[in-house]
Amino acid sequence: MPKERNASIIDPARHGLLFQLKTKVLGCFGDTTAHGYGRVAASETQQLRKWFWLIVCTAAFVIFTQQLYVITQQYMSRPLKTRTSIGHDEKLTFPQVTICNLNMIRRSQIPKDIVKQFSEVLGGRSNITKNATSKQQSDTSSVGASGSKAVPNVDDLPDEEKLIQQVLEELAEIPEENLMSYGHQLDDMILKCQFNRLECLNQDMRRYWTKFWHRYYGNCFTFNKGMDENGTHTPVMTSSTPGRGLTLEINIEQDEYVSSLGQEAGVRVFVGVPNDMPFPFEQGTSVSPGFATGIELRKVVIGRLDPFHNKSCEARTDRFYDSVFARYNVSYTTLACKVSCLATMMNSSCGCVMVEFKYDAKPVCKGDKESVVTCVNDVFEKVDNGACNRICRERCREDSFKTTASLAKWPSREYKSTLNAEILEEGLANHSGEIR
Repeated sequence: MPKERNASIIDPARHGLLFQLKTKVLGCFGDTTAHGYGRVAASETQQLRKWFWLIVCTAAFVIFTQQLYVITQQYMSRPLKTRTSIGHDEKLTFPQVTICNLNMIRRSQIPKDIVKQFSEVLGGRSNITKNATSKQQSDTSSVGASGSKAVPNVDDLPDEEKLIQQVLEELAEIPEENLMSYGHQLDDMILKCQFNRLECLNQDMRRYWTKFWHRYYGNCFTFNKGMDENGTHTPVMTSSTPGRGLTLEINIEQDEYVSSLGQEAGVRVFVGVPNDMPFPFEQGTSVSPGFATGIELRKVVIGRLDPFHNKSCEARTDRFYDSVFARYNVSYTTLACKVSCLATMMNSSCGCVMVEFKYDAKPVCKGDKESVVTCVNDVFEKVDNGACNRICRERCREDSFKTTASLAKWPSREYKSTLNAEILEEGLANHSGEIR
């Protein structure tokens, strides 16, 4: 009989490279502690279950890879590191306090040529020729186009806004020394001034007060700026007792308000760090007459670390002389840098600056010239796209004050007669008349 031979069938699919790779991968999945991959290995005979877990694990791996990429990109950009902590000090440096009357120029001092050219500025209905129906029909496309621009053409503005803008442009051409004489004066506005319950408008404390001309508010007066009018350093005041900071009684001289330029009554108050440039319009608080307004302060100190030393934050603490604010002897701030950058770019490109950015002797841009408006909007677009971000970095140490305002009716019925008597006795009634 013939001998039987043992026959073995070799399956090439089980000994191929792909099969070996699959076996090793599944073996790795079975040994790993990573979630989900063991399920793929355990579901070798259940195709639907295996594919489900394979898709889940693949999606998780993709998300992990994407997050790792984002983190790596963030690390390679060498970011700043901000550290926040809460501390309590018994004695704090008192901030600078800037007050501005919401009326720009006293009615009795407004230049005659302004009144002659814009008679409506003193009050009454505007006499500017207008035809609302035809204007609405003819300017629909132009208004829609200018609505997306940072600066519209003055001719596209409503009549009242157009009047105000034209008056502001004309006033900006007047020398600043003359404008300061037209605005409200410190001795007329401040009826009583006390710091830590001591008089702060006498001869010894006068050096703590400085003033500057603001494009909207006229004369603004700053207490405790850290420098006097001549640029000489003055000691910065400190305060350790809550409720005994700066107390002011203010006469806003409302009878001196100019109708179009003084639509709101009161004062604008800015609280900031000494030596910084005050921005009452952008960062101030409006205070109404007829109320006692208390402003509570909380000092916030932000420290930004630059671990990669790539100048991601601005460490300078000297005077900000390379800016349009050089004559004010102020320190560097991010906002001051951006305003200065914008004004410099505007003057360089257009040969003028808008009224809002006239802090030095540059010519004023006229808003009724289409070529000028187009140039100004181009500058704004460049700034919006980050043209000033490289040179205007955040400060490595930034101090600021958070304010909380509270109101009470003032004066009380019993104190009203006493206050009127004091005002009349000292000759400080000015043009406001009796307090009602």
